[in-house]
Amino acid sequence: MEMGRPAGSNGTRRSKVRVREQLAKAFLIGGLAAILASAIIVWAVGGFNSAPQLTEAQEDGKAYYGQNCASCHEENQLQLKKIPPNLHGLFNRSKLPSGAPATDAEVHNVILKGKNTMPSFDQRLSDEQVRYIVAYLHTGIR
Repeated sequence: MEMGRPAGSNGTRRSKVRVREQLAKAFLIGGLAAILASAIIVWAVGGFNSAPQLTEAQEDGKAYYGQNCASCHEENQLQLKKIPPNLHGLFNRSKLPSGAPATDAEVHNVILKGKNTMPSFDQRLSDEQVRYIVAYLHTGIR
C-alpha cells in the first residue's frame, strides 16, 4: 500500500476510466446506429436523389428557358430597371406575379404575347417550345 493514498483508490480510478471508455464507445456506437437508421429511412422514403429525373419535354423546356428566359428571370443580365419576377415555384402559387391565375394557359399566353414590361416571344418561340417551357416551370426550376 502506498503512503498517502487510501486503500483501493488506484483500482477505483481504473474502474472510472474503464466506465468512461465504455460510455464513450456506447455513445459512438449509438451515434453510428442513429446515422445508419436515418440513412435507411431516407432511402426507404424516396432515396437520396429527392428530385426525379426530368422528362424529355422538361429537358427541352429547360434548354429553351435557359436561352430565352433566364437572362432576365434568373440573372437579370440585361440590368433591367424593373427586375422581372422570380419564377421558381411558379405553379406552387395560385396566382402569377401579375395577379392572373397560375395556369398553363395563362403562362403560355404571357410568354407568347408578353405582359407589362415583358416582351412577347411569339416571333421567337413556337407553341411547342412554349409548352416545353411551361412543363419545365412545373418542376419548380431545377
